[in-house]
Amino acid sequence: MQNPAVGQEKTRGEGCLKPAPLPRLVLVAGGGPAGLAAAKTAALRGHRVILWEKEHVLGGQVRLAARLPGRAEFLEIVRNLENGLEKAGVELKLGCAACPDRILAEKPDAVIIATGSRPQHPPALGGGDNVYYVRQVLEEEFELGPNVLVVDLQGFYQAAGIAELLASRGNRVEIASPNLYVGQGLGPTLDLEMWLRRAHRLGIIMTPNVSVLGVEGSTVRGVHNYSGKEVEWRGVDSVVTAAPNRADDELYFALKDKVASLYRIGDCLAPRRVDAAVLDGYRVAADL
Repeated sequence: MQNPAVGQEKTRGEGCLKPAPLPRLVLVAGGGPAGLAAAKTAALRGHRVILWEKEHVLGGQVRLAARLPGRAEFLEIVRNLENGLEKAGVELKLGCAACPDRILAEKPDAVIIATGSRPQHPPALGGGDNVYYVRQVLEEEFELGPNVLVVDLQGFYQAAGIAELLASRGNRVEIASPNLYVGQGLGPTLDLEMWLRRAHRLGIIMTPNVSVLGVEGSTVRGVHNYSGKEVEWRGVDSVVTAAPNRADDELYFALKDKVASLYRIGDCLAPRRVDAAVLDGYRVAADL
């Protein structure tokens, strides 16, 4: 997950990173895994690298993921990349939001946009006062009611982790999923069995094979995918949606045609997992 050379050691392994023929000023916007990997790699090749991050800490969504039960080790990704930045001599500017004018004022030779992604609700669930993103819950922006329905459209740790976290706090939690079984994405990572054991101990209710169609106050409507029968949840205090993010690429398109060497990486290119973000950052910087 942290090593972009895995499986390609002969071309990307230790000693394969070549010095840049012409050192340049590289500006990286975004301090998540993709931005950190890009900044580190570019600096190791001899470029002068400045990394801007709007928050006062690095790590992006990895820091939020690490708040989920059993995921604290994800912070090691951030720690390792941070250490690499310091050794490579990357100039950090934390609490510094990137905007087109500020970037152009720096007159960089190359700009790498790693601004990540934003959560989004499924169209049928947006707009409700009691509908929240997983990210909002992890950032503790809102206090949820005692009866929580988690709508899982990813089948991975976003829903499974937040359900476990809320249940451990005493909430009554049910997961509704259109998949054949809840936590389908945890199977390939070999996490499913242990998560199911914990979920059953916590009393998490699992309802697969259903699609949620709408929220009306404390009532949530859905349909069974195969029988076509209507499904209804009543007395729901809060709905938490775990849906695919959308790329936060506004800065990239605002700079397009204004910067000669402009790149977008990580979730800003396409929302994926950490290993893809790190690989994106390495690839772009290795070719600068």
